[in-house]
Amino acid sequence: MDVCVRLMRAEDLDRVADLYCEAATEDIHDRFFTIGRHIVETHLADLASVDGPRCLVAVGHDDQIVGVVEMASVGDHAEEVALLVASSLHHHGVGTTLLAAAVEDARARGVCLLVAEVLASNHLMLDVFANAGATLARDGGEVTVTLPITQGDVHA
Repeated sequence: MDVCVRLMRAEDLDRVADLYCEAATEDIHDRFFTIGRHIVETHLADLASVDGPRCLVAVGHDDQIVGVVEMASVGDHAEEVALLVASSLHHHGVGTTLLAAAVEDARARGVCLLVAEVLASNHLMLDVFANAGATLARDGGEVTVTLPITQGDVHA
């Protein structure tokens, strides 16, 4: 699917909220590691705050936001990354496109490492990271993902 990835703007927040609210229950579980939608409202408030994570959005036809990747600092030149793709668009390359854009955005800002915590049962997301060249280390029901960013090293 052709999407345009860009930095989230304030006027995108309602459409990002729609993306989260319309996501399948299992996608919310995979993203937040919890059952229920109570976390979504709190998370949307975090996205709207000045100190919230850096967000890139994937915009499809009709200006619909079909995915989001969020990046938050976890130390010197390292950021944690998390993605959510519209449930109806899994297996269409949106996650891969978002991750590639996140790598480029992070590289431009001097970030050297992206990390993520992914549920071991979230095979779709693990495949996206593995195909991008990330290292996956399983610890029980979670997988720690590390994706070093070096010049010219985008596989996604």
